[in-house]
Amino acid sequence: MGLLEWSYGELCLSNRHTLPGMKLGVSHKTGQRWSLTSWLADDTPATGAFTLEWDPKGVQLVMRRQGMIYWNSGAIKRDSFGGGTFFDFVSSTSIYDLKNVTNEEEEYFTYSVNNEYDEQYRKGKSKLLLDYKGLLQDADRLQIINVEECYGYNTDDGCAKWEQPKCRGSNMKFETRSGGFTKPAGDYDMGVYDNNGSLSRSDCRAQCWNDCDCLGFRANGGTGCLFWRGKDLKFEQDYSGATVRLDLLVKSSSGGKKVSWKAAVIAISVLVPIFAILFYIGWKLKLQASMDTFLQGKSLNSSQTLVSSGRNYSLGFFSIDKNSISDKNKSYITTKTELMKVGLRQCVENQPILPGD
Repeated sequence: MGLLEWSYGELCLSNRHTLPGMKLGVSHKTGQRWSLTSWLADDTPATGAFTLEWDPKGVQLVMRRQGMIYWNSGAIKRDSFGGGTFFDFVSSTSIYDLKNVTNEEEEYFTYSVNNEYDEQYRKGKSKLLLDYKGLLQDADRLQIINVEECYGYNTDDGCAKWEQPKCRGSNMKFETRSGGFTKPAGDYDMGVYDNNGSLSRSDCRAQCWNDCDCLGFRANGGTGCLFWRGKDLKFEQDYSGATVRLDLLVKSSSGGKKVSWKAAVIAISVLVPIFAILFYIGWKLKLQASMDTFLQGKSLNSSQTLVSSGRNYSLGFFSIDKNSISDKNKSYITTKTELMKVGLRQCVENQPILPGD
C-alpha cells in the first residue's frame, strides 16, 4: 500500500512510488506529478488500482481507479470560526493543518499534525496509508477517505458518477458475507476462477458489477478473482462466520439513497410550521362548526360547555322551570340570549365578546 509519512517536519514516501517532499501536486518546472498509489493487495507491493492526487484547478483531492475519477474531496475550505482548513468529504481533518501551495514553479497539497494533537497522536508522527480498497487512513487512527460506497450511480460523500450497466441500479450494492452458492440440485457451486495475477479486489468488483450474470465474487489477493454467475444459483449464508467470506450482490428496498442530516433538518424546519398551521386551521373550522350548530338553533349535548378563545367566557346549559318565570323575566332572558349569540359569533370571528349586564 502507499505509505505517506510525516515526522518532525520532514515528509517522505516509503514505498516504490516516491513523492519528493511529501507533496501531492505538479511541478510546472519539470512537468512531474506527485501522487500516492495503492498496492495491489495487502501483501503485494505491485502497483494497485487506486491513485490519490491533487487537482490544482478544483483545489481538491481526487481519487482515481485505473485512471478514471472515482471520488473527490470537494474544494479545500477555511473555517470562518477556528481559522483551520477542511474538505467536505474528508473525515478527521480537525487533527491536521491542511495546506495548498500555488506559485509559478509548482502547485501542491501538504499537511501536518496540529500541535494540540502531537502528544495524543504518536507524538508528532503521522502516516497516511492508501490500501488496495481505496481506503486512506492514518496508521492506527480513524479512516480519512473511504470509497467503498462509490458505485457510479451516486454522488454521496464525494463519489463520482459514470456510465452504468442497464442491469444495475441504485438499489444494488456489494456486501461481504460468510457463505456460499448452491445449484438447484443442492450441491455447492465452486465458482469460475480468473487467474489474472494483476487483478486487484476493486478490479474483481468492477468486473462482477459490469456482468449482468454475476452474483458475487471473491478476490484472492494479487492472484486473481473467483466469480459466481447464473440466475439459478442461491446464496446460503453461514451465520456462524466459519465459511470463507465473499462479496455478495444484494438489493435493498430503500433505493440505495441516503438522506443527509442537512436535508433532514431542512425538511423538519419546513414541515413543522406547515403542520402547525394545518392544525390551527382544522381547530378553527371545528370551532366554527360548533358555533354554527349552536347559532342555528340545533341541539347540543347538555354536558358540553362552550368557551371563548381567551377562556374568559363560557356558556353551559342549565335547567329552569318556565312556569315560575314572569312575562317580564321571559322577555329579559330572550334579550340576553340574543346578546350571547352575537358574542359567540364575534368570538369565532376573533372580535371582542360583548360584555354582560
